[in-house]
Amino acid sequence: MERIAASRKIRKELGELLQGMNNGGSIVSDIVKRSAALVLQELMEQEVTEFLGGDHYQRSGEKKQGYRNGYEPLRIKTAEGKIDVHHPQVRETDSPFHSKLAAFFKGNSEILEKLAVEMYARGLSTRDIEDALTEATGDTLPG
Repeated sequence: MERIAASRKIRKELGELLQGMNNGGSIVSDIVKRSAALVLQELMEQEVTEFLGGDHYQRSGEKKQGYRNGYEPLRIKTAEGKIDVHHPQVRETDSPFHSKLAAFFKGNSEILEKLAVEMYARGLSTRDIEDALTEATGDTLPG
């Protein structure tokens, strides 16, 4: 069985989307989501490479601590919708691998969501919440 990195699968899906652009329809959102997924996936794979100290599926003569052991699905909420990526799994290491990138994206979207609900519950209007989030992040909300 051939081992294929999750980023290569996403890259293939993105290529297929780009080839289908001439078929009409609005696929801009799909292209943005798949492109973001590709960047996030490659960054998480690089994180694992640095954690293990070797390239993807590389074997070396010396005994390495730990090895890659597949992926676990991970869904990240964004303004464009949910993005599906694959969190790399690592086994047999002295310390467990935790992706800082995945924790950052997953944690921040949940914090912002809780903050918006809390502000609404305290009586702020949706416009006030949008203004507060725009002021805090510098980004305008889609809508």
